Amino acid sequence: MRKLRFVGLAEDGVHVVARADDGTEDFLLPLDDALRVAVGGGPARGRPVPAAETPMRPKDIQARVRAGYSPEQVAAESGQPVERVLRFAHPVLAERSQVVTEARKARVRRDVGAPSLAEVVDERLAARGVDPEAVAWDSWKREDGTWMVVARWRSADTDRAATWMFDLPGKILAAEDDLAQHLTGEEDRPFAGRLTPVTPLAAAARAVAGGEGATEPIPPLAALVRPAGTDPPAEDDAEDGEDGDREEGSIRRVRVPSWDEILLGAPRRPLS
Repeated sequence: MRKLRFVGLAEDGVHVVARADDGTEDFLLPLDDALRVAVGGGPARGRPVPAAETPMRPKDIQARVRAGYSPEQVAAESGQPVERVLRFAHPVLAERSQVVTEARKARVRRDVGAPSLAEVVDERLAARGVDPEAVAWDSWKREDGTWMVVARWRSADTDRAATWMFDLPGKILAAEDDLAQHLTGEEDRPFAGRLTPVTPLAAAARAVAGGEGATEPIPPLAALVRPAGTDPPAEDDAEDGEDGDREEGSIRRVRVPSWDEILLGAPRRPLS
């Protein structure tokens, strides 16, 4: 009969590890009532011993990390030390990082010669004053097996994020939200979001199209356009408080922000 030496509690918390006396082989013994009785820690006077809480299994830890949880979140959920969670989380964190690497190398379109996700996003964010090195990339896997890749950064004092679906075997990307579509879409592609009309004419037309009664009458075109042959008001008149005449006789010019400014925030101006 071979002799075994007790090593300690197994990582699953429900077995003990015993090692052969020559150190060549380890054995797992279930930590059940029979073993507790054998070592003198069994039920006393017929009272059952409460079952020990089973810690989260390694595969459950990895499933949560693969779904986007951090090791700290999993440790808080399971009540286990972060050190133990990290032992099983490290391979999955490496997997998530590898998916990000593959996604950044993937082409944003199926066209031959199309740029990669990294080239497009880094260039467009840098043009808006965002340091590409400050962008945090991450990935996670949904229950249906689809990988999601997200880029997070801060711009104009606002936290922003763009998310893409990523088919890992086919190296195919698909924008998941408006910001991702804007970053990786064609330069002249219109924004897919919805904006509220701000001019009286557009607001009234929208209300009529929706079957609602316009709250204000639609102004005639003549009231919006300066009559032919009339001179625009002088700059001095506008400065003297005659803005009313200027607005009544000509179209008021309003600067419309670009899509980049709407989605990414206005670029920071250098301090003079």
